[in-house]
Amino acid sequence: MTIIDMSRAEFAELEKIATVSDKIRHLDQKGYARADIARILGKRYQHVRNVLEADALKAAQASEAQDGPSLDGAFRLEIGRDGSIMIPQGVMAALGISGGGVLAARLDDGELRLADPLVALRKVQEMLKPMRERLRKEGISLSDELIAERRAEAMREVRE
Repeated sequence: MTIIDMSRAEFAELEKIATVSDKIRHLDQKGYARADIARILGKRYQHVRNVLEADALKAAQASEAQDGPSLDGAFRLEIGRDGSIMIPQGVMAALGISGGGVLAARLDDGELRLADPLVALRKVQEMLKPMRERLRKEGISLSDELIAERRAEAMREVRE
């Protein structure tokens, strides 16, 4: 649509909208070109562009937060000056954590790997499962050995 196609009713409708940004959004939804929106409102093209680009950026961020990370699981993390890492809301939701939560982390061949603590615990338990089974078959109880060591240590402290 062009400025010539605009009817008196559309001008009256536009006058009811309070802010310039809302007027820009309204005209954009009606299909007007950015340059025409700028002319209709008597604003610079850059102003119109900034409003519409900011809206597009906010929509993309909201979509990512709702749908999770894009690029097949790869995403960008921002690191603050203090070393803090900002994790996207979609990733936090996928991990089942919220702000102030805790993650398990491991540096592995130049890669920082982050995991939900319960997932990390299950992995460690799976890694130790063969050893636990072997010890059980041999009749060895690590918990009994630990208790015996603590008792012996306590006896040594009492003697000293």
